[in-house]
Amino acid sequence: MNDLGMFGAPVAPHPGAIILHLPWQYQIKCSGERCSRSCCDGSLSAAPLLCQVTCMYSSCVEQPIQHMFFALAAAHDMWVYGSDATEAFAHSPPPETPTFIMIDDAYTEWCKARFGITLDRNKVLPVLHTL
Repeated sequence: MNDLGMFGAPVAPHPGAIILHLPWQYQIKCSGERCSRSCCDGSLSAAPLLCQVTCMYSSCVEQPIQHMFFALAAAHDMWVYGSDATEAFAHSPPPETPTFIMIDDAYTEWCKARFGITLDRNKVLPVLHTL
């Protein structure tokens, strides 16, 4: 994420700022390689202000919903296609409304391991590319 310029340097949050939580999905590929993906939690409960100013966000699909979707598709004998866009967020423009990400444990540990710095968890990260 750092190489892609996804987020700016940590800043103090200001009142009324749109601050999102960044859930992580972890996976071990068949090759044994470990990887992680971040998903923007743009749900109404997580970011009510964001939902007021935009109707576009990328969120994680909850497992029960995904299971129901596949069950319904199978019951109706329908095809389901999947795709992935490599680093899609990193190649998008910045958001029109200033948006920030909470600094979580995973990001803090990654910064400590990669750069040897400890982030202030009271600050937030400016989003530099649309999520």
